[in-house]
Amino acid sequence: MEDGLRPHAAGSAASPAPDPSAVDWTLVVHTGRVDGRETLHYSLTTRERALEDLGSVSLKLDLQDFLEGFLRDLARLPPLDADSRADVVSSMGTQLAEIVLPRRLRRRLRQQPPATTAQILSDETSIPWELLRIDSEGGDVYLGEAFAVARWRRGAATHLHLPLQRPALVVAGASDLPAIGEEGAALEGLLAESGRTVERLAPTYRQLTGALASGRFDAWHVAGHGAAAGGDPDRWSIQLEDAELTPRQLYGKAKTFARQRPPLVFLNCCHSGRGGQSLSGIGGWAERFLELGAGAFVGASWQTGDRPAKDFALAFYGHLLGGVAIAEAARRARLEVRRRYPGDPTWLAFAVYAHPAARCTPPPAARRPDEAEDRSPPPADPGALDAEEDAAPGGGRPGAGEGAGRGRLAVGLLAALAVVLALAWASRSGDEPPVGGDPGPATIEPPAPAPPPAQDPPAPGEAATSPGMPPAVELQPIAAGTLGVAVVEAETLAWNGPLARALRQRLREARPQLKPILLPAALRPAAGALRDGDLALFPGGDRAPFGLERVLVVYETHGPHAGARARFPTTSITCEAILLAARTPEVVSDRRYGHLGQGRTEADALAQAFDRCVEEVLNDLP
Repeated sequence: MEDGLRPHAAGSAASPAPDPSAVDWTLVVHTGRVDGRETLHYSLTTRERALEDLGSVSLKLDLQDFLEGFLRDLARLPPLDADSRADVVSSMGTQLAEIVLPRRLRRRLRQQPPATTAQILSDETSIPWELLRIDSEGGDVYLGEAFAVARWRRGAATHLHLPLQRPALVVAGASDLPAIGEEGAALEGLLAESGRTVERLAPTYRQLTGALASGRFDAWHVAGHGAAAGGDPDRWSIQLEDAELTPRQLYGKAKTFARQRPPLVFLNCCHSGRGGQSLSGIGGWAERFLELGAGAFVGASWQTGDRPAKDFALAFYGHLLGGVAIAEAARRARLEVRRRYPGDPTWLAFAVYAHPAARCTPPPAARRPDEAEDRSPPPADPGALDAEEDAAPGGGRPGAGEGAGRGRLAVGLLAALAVVLALAWASRSGDEPPVGGDPGPATIEPPAPAPPPAQDPPAPGEAATSPGMPPAVELQPIAAGTLGVAVVEAETLAWNGPLARALRQRLREARPQLKPILLPAALRPAAGALRDGDLALFPGGDRAPFGLERVLVVYETHGPHAGARARFPTTSITCEAILLAARTPEVVSDRRYGHLGQGRTEADALAQAFDRCVEEVLNDLP
């Protein structure tokens, strides 16, 4: 191997503890359909601002079908010189960015400093995000070049530590892929030198599926031929010696492959890193392994070159074993491969599904003796949601300075103590525990999560929520009877705190068995999507945002009644009340109401008109 891609030696010292605050910005992507067209809606969280709604795009063609041809063209570039091929790839990246990214989002991404850490939370698995090209002050750049970017599934717990103590190596050699043998030998030596016990498995169906079912490996590297034949990603395959392996075949014994630790899975095979819509939902290799419990997944989004793919893998592992976070390890590997193979787009093909700050757990000899085993955080208490909006406005995330971290930790401990005392009092009195304040003005953003103190990093394998996203949007076990309540101005989607408080109070009086909770500002971007029929934030099952069983959002529009000749102000109001069942998810009721109200002030008239709408809402509640 030439010096430019020599793997970095993994030293004996322990790797730096992963810093959850290392995510500089998070892009949340909601998918849905409006008027029969596929839509992509975007929210951006940065260190300065939480959940900024940056609009949506409506696609006239099926995105998965479009990308099939797009990536096929990318893998079959014309026989031009290296600079000309690079120009073609650049044009394709720019075109794709203009298709799938709203203009406001492209402008905001230009403002993000280079080499920062980014996370994309989405159920959309067919877009090659690393290939998207945006203009910047220093010239156009690819997302995979400018940022240490990793993807993840919305609502799923992430893992900051990747064990990588006992990796399995599968090399499905082929005569037309001479670099595969070199990749297997070099990787075997690299892992062994770092203190890992590597086991090479025969590339046969029974050997591979049996080893997956055993659950004894905490890392998997598979190198070979991959194919994406047909439109169903669950039928895309990896060629073994005696058969083809597909994601569909992992629904059997392989469900136990992560029973000990969340493994790292690297499929160095063509088309392994992207997915798409299958008969039962999102399909493909990445989606299937993440469902089975993988802590990270790496794969190629299109057909790659043999030697560039080998060199990317070795450079990636070299950086990862040397203590570099997984997203930055992939970014550095991309840049090294681009320098080595100018004009070849393979350097942009590899997608990483992981927490961007996840790092490789040091070998046992290098690990601190006091490091704890895996721990799972308890679910958040949905009864504390009302208190979230009492936080001071601003929504920005502080730096990871020691003073700020300890100060926020103290506040968090006091808040947790208050919740425990309230719950204890409620259990004695039989009443609902007291809750905090209500949503304030629409400009108030939810507070950012406090970074953990530097002296107490998460334990190896510990699950963590995505720090780029406020913790309130994480899926939690559904609590029976809980009903999320919000009143939203129909045009601006601004939270109307006074009317929401009034609605919650009436619900408590009319339906004592309900536990109405004011929805925090973290759900603002989802309010418009819910009205358009996009329920992607509520995946169904026994977990939902905030642990809510049902969600009631009332969209209101009001104004002076021009035809009224009354002494007092008169206000007309139109409400659309949407009731959602989170378990399914499905819209249970969607009704519109219109009323007039009169009062000494416009606020009194509005309250009267809204009160009449609430009466009808209560009558329609099942």
